Amino acid sequence: MELLVPSLFILLLAGIVVFFLVPRVSSFLIFVVTVIFLFLAVYSHYQMFSHEYKTNAWRDSIQAYAPIILIVAIVIGVLISFSNLFTNIKIKMPTLNFLTPKNTKKYSNVEGYSEIPLSKIREIERQL
Repeated sequence: MELLVPSLFILLLAGIVVFFLVPRVSSFLIFVVTVIFLFLAVYSHYQMFSHEYKTNAWRDSIQAYAPIILIVAIVIGVLISFSNLFTNIKIKMPTLNFLTPKNTKKYSNVEGYSEIPLSKIREIERQL
């Protein structure tokens, strides 16, 4: 019963802070506070479990295979690049279709970009 009352008090205090204080604070301040709490939590976690991190041995067993994995990755990359070179695969650069007008029958800088007829645009230009 001793642990229930303080945890309920902290939960009530957090609810009050979230309901009344957080909507009035800028999003940048919330972000900064969140990052600070994240770093504090990671530091606390590492302090609490540092012995387990130091005695973790699975990384040491994989360390012997790192050169083999690197060589295999390089060989696969070279094979893929040579296969693209010799199979005559053409890689086309993407075109930006929204920059080229749809219809270039009439020489205008707005034709093809707008659904407004060119005659209406000329009429509006004369009125200005």
